[in-house]
Amino acid sequence: MLATFATVDCYSTLGFAPGECDECEGRAVVTFHRGPHEEIRECEQCRGTGVRHPCPHCPDGADPVTGDMCETCNGYGSLH
Repeated sequence: MLATFATVDCYSTLGFAPGECDECEGRAVVTFHRGPHEEIRECEQCRGTGVRHPCPHCPDGADPVTGDMCETCNGYGSLH
């Protein structure tokens, strides 16, 4: 079962739906191959939602001026 995070809704914040996550291509999980074994994990970029839009106010979840948590994305660096 995938973990659930309190992400920020892109549509209610910016007025449009986010695009498909580039990392997992909308699948919400990524697969790692280690020799003959494969491991499936929740995508860290979209936090298991399959969709993602970079925050328009910060690159990494921190306000670029103050260094505090970005209020637009709640420190996630992206909207979902």
